[in-house]
Amino acid sequence: LMAELRGCRGKIVVTGVGTSGIAARKVAHMLACVERPAIYLNATDAAHGDLGFLRDNDLVIMLSRGGNSDELTRLLPGLAARNVPILSVTENADSAIAKASRLVISTGVQREADPLNMLATTSILLVLAIFDAACACLM
Repeated sequence: LMAELRGCRGKIVVTGVGTSGIAARKVAHMLACVERPAIYLNATDAAHGDLGFLRDNDLVIMLSRGGNSDELTRLLPGLAARNVPILSVTENADSAIAKASRLVISTGVQREADPLNMLATTSILLVLAIFDAACACLM
């Protein structure tokens, strides 16, 4: 992870949907705070033209608990066509976004904290902790 963040010569673009999208905004903000050019990308808007600002020296970080969200998987062909590398953070290492990624950070979360195993609580705390630690190292 650190090599990817330090080695990026373009923009670091962070995306996700739902709770992962909210975490993606925080990750992009923290990276910008430690002087890495980073921005949050709304995945829905990206599918409707916002991928146009990406270049092959940029890096896309996709956050997704399951790794197969339609909003994210529909971006994969456009990213591949632009030769934009993907880093994914997911609990599903066999997912579509993981298979398209240069680096996969598998969270390994087996169960969320809520009784119904529905709310991305444990997994999002882990994602935020990983990137907060990475930002601390980048400083």
